[in-house]
Formats: sequence, structure tokens, C-alpha cells
Amino acid sequence: MKEERDLSCEVWACAVIPWAATREGDRIFSAVVGTHFGDSVIQAEVTFLTLNDGRAYTGINPHSYEGTVVTHEEPRPSWTHEADFMDLSAGPPESRVYIKTVLPDWSDLYVPDSLGDPVANEVRFDDLYDCILHAVNEGMRTATVATEHVAGPMCHADLVGDGLIRLNPRISNEPFYVRLPSAPTLGSVSAEQDGQEISEDMEFDMTQGAANGALAKRRLFSWMGRSTLRAARGEWAEAIVADEAALEGYFHHIATGILVDHGWKESDFTRHGIDQAPVRSKVNVIIHHLKGNGQQLRDLHDFVWSARNAVVHRGDRATRTMCYDVHNKAADAMSWVQERLRDRGVARRHPLASWLALYDGAPLHEDVRQLLHSFANRPADADLSKANDLWDREVQDRTTSSIACWKPGADLRFETLYAGVSG
Repeated sequence: MKEERDLSCEVWACAVIPWAATREGDRIFSAVVGTHFGDSVIQAEVTFLTLNDGRAYTGINPHSYEGTVVTHEEPRPSWTHEADFMDLSAGPPESRVYIKTVLPDWSDLYVPDSLGDPVANEVRFDDLYDCILHAVNEGMRTATVATEHVAGPMCHADLVGDGLIRLNPRISNEPFYVRLPSAPTLGSVSAEQDGQEISEDMEFDMTQGAANGALAKRRLFSWMGRSTLRAARGEWAEAIVADEAALEGYFHHIATGILVDHGWKESDFTRHGIDQAPVRSKVNVIIHHLKGNGQQLRDLHDFVWSARNAVVHRGDRATRTMCYDVHNKAADAMSWVQERLRDRGVARRHPLASWLALYDGAPLHEDVRQLLHSFANRPADADLSKANDLWDREVQDRTTSSIACWKPGADLRFETLYAGVSG
């Protein structure tokens, strides 16, 4: 029997944050918290070492006073005479934070390029950064949960310079280092923003809109991430709801990929109302195309769905055991899909679906792979209905074609398409 390789990886990361963990320098605060690496729930040990407690930084910043009261030439509010004003010459609060955890599988942090050389897989490195920053968030929340103001959340822009990550795969026991990147400080030279001079004729409308007209590259918390957060807080019912939502989104994503593999275009998705279809219909699509033990997938989904309905509609008391059982069943359902798409015959007929489930192991032509890389940076519910429209315009030699899964002349009305499909 072939021995399975140990693909786990020890992680030790360190960064500096502008936050004091304790009331005195050289003091530490430590906690074990829950975090996530992609869809995997893991534990992490977080330790804060206070470098500067920043006590002189408490109180109103004089610049804040100048930017409000002085700017408007108004009388000084009476309560500010009794308020503390911080010392601008003092050092800011600052802590060094250590994160220690183990990734269950680090093998897809790097993928081969066209020449076979390993290159960083940006999507999985984003998962690694999210894993570390979320652990820091949870450590900060744990440290301040009993106080009036809970600290966090953290993002790359909150780091003081870049952090450093030590990765040590257990299979080789040869550690190596990568950056935990920080974001440029707002308005700094490194941000390459020239700025704009203030003038009296500048207009300022109180309107709301997306910052800079752009959407965030990634969501820090997917539904799976929310489930981890809720479970770490002991909010078992909320974690169960989040797990069911994550599984439902996953089924929608995979079913959409299957339909695109079979020639569906945006007009087909609109006509059949796939977005509004019940999740059971999408489970039927997955089973019909991926074959295998379909009843097993139905049973896994029914377990998760029933638990969600029990805590939402019946008001059943959720427990830790119930929460963990739901999470494991949801993970097993996703694993079922991945295992079926590892079958070469199934993957060959469903290249996009296999790419969505397995990413680097899918049988895609390089041109198509590059075209679909844009989807990798989207959340799990990204709209794929335009994929075939894009392929027809941008890929000359399509590597997939419409496959006649149903007999010629079959009624393709939505109800018929999903009703009675066999496993």
C-alpha cells in the first residue's frame, strides 16, 4: 500500500502592529484562536509582545482639535478643557505579534508555469495572508473582549512595514521565508499619490459610492470564514447557518461550471433562472453529470440542510457537537465533488468545473486557463454565465464544445432539465 505524503506545513509569522497588547512594555499576551486557510478550519497560537504601551498617546490628538474646532473658528467645547491631549513627541503604541499554526496542505502555494518552474499561486497566498491576519484579529478580539472598545479588524494596511513568514514543510523539514506584505500608508510617497490642493471652489457632495469606483479584490470573510469566526466565539447556531450557506454557494458555483462546460451561455442562464433555482436542483445537476454515489452527496446535503432548518425554523438549541458535525458533513460534500472531478474521464468532460474545484489540476488549454484566471480572484459566488460568450470571442480553438447530455429534441425547459435526472 502506497504511503500517503504528509503535505502539512508549520507556519511561524511575525509582524509589527500599531497597537499595545498590555499596559507595560516587554509584557506579552497570548491566546489560542480559530482561523481558516481557504476552506480548512485550523487553530493558531497568537502572542503579542508590547514594544511601546503608547500611554502618552491617549487623549485627543492636537491635530484633531485643530482640524475641527480651530478650522471652524468656534469656541472651544467646555468638556475639552478637562480632556487629556496627547503628547506628539511620544512614541505610538506598538506590538510585535507572533503567529504559530500548521497548514493542512501547502502543496498548491506554488504552481508550475509553462516551463515547469514553480511560481507563487497568488490565490492561495491570499488565503495564507487571510489566515494570518484573521488569527491576529481573533487574538486582538480575545485580548479586548472584556473592554469597552474591541480592537480590530486588521488588514495589510495596519502593518508597520512588511511582516515575515517562516514556512517549514514537514515532508522536507527545510524552512524558507516569504513576506507578509503591508499596504502603502495613505498619501505616502510609496502610495504614488500626488494629491490635490484645496481650493474654495471645490465641490463636495454628500453621496455614497464605491471607493475609487473599484470593488475589493477579495472578501476577507467568505461564508466559510464566517463559520470559523462564529464557531470560535461559541455561536454554534450562526456557525451552522454559515456552513450551510457556504455549501449552497459551492454547489451553485460547481453546477454553473458544469452547465458552461456543456455550452450554456448567458442567455441560457437568464432564460432558465439558474440563480433562483433551489439548491436541490443544483445537487441533481452535479450528481447527473459527475455520476458516482449520488445518494451519498444527497445525504450529506440533507444533514447540513436539516440542521440549518432546525436551528432557524424550529429554534432547536445548537451545540458544539452539532456545529462540528455540520461543518464536517459540509466539508465531506465538497470533498465528494472534488474526488469525482479527479476522475480523468469526468474532468475531461467538465474542464471548467474541474478547474473550479481543483484549480491547478484541471485539464484546461493554457489559453483558456489564462482567460479564466480572472475568476480565481473573485469570491466563490462569482458569475460565470458569460464564460462561453468570452471564449467564443477570445479563444480561437475552443477546447470544449457543447455536449449532448440530453437526447436531440429533448424539452429543455427548466423544470424538465432538472426533474428526474438520474444518478
